[in-house]
Amino acid sequence: DLTGVTRFINSKYYNKSFEEGGLEDNSIWKVDPEYKAALESALNNMDHDTPVETYVFSKETIKQMKQYVETHGIGNSKEPDALNNFYNLFLAPNKK
Repeated sequence: DLTGVTRFINSKYYNKSFEEGGLEDNSIWKVDPEYKAALESALNNMDHDTPVETYVFSKETIKQMKQYVETHGIGNSKEPDALNNFYNLFLAPNKK
């Protein structure tokens, strides 16, 4: 079941309760060690202005990205190569 609430999280809210803007207790970003480590690393990079990669998107590109996800699903949920295609269409050309 892929239902749930999508949250954009930053270090300010990471350790807060779901009701205060944090993640749900059963969020994969809290319970899976690999996901948790990846998120904590990303938050640390954001806090210290040390990103691994940076992308810049126009409003039009963001609109196209949302349409792509609506059509092709999140990740590879509908198509086995959707995530790779998303990267090639939107991330690779906008990498700074």
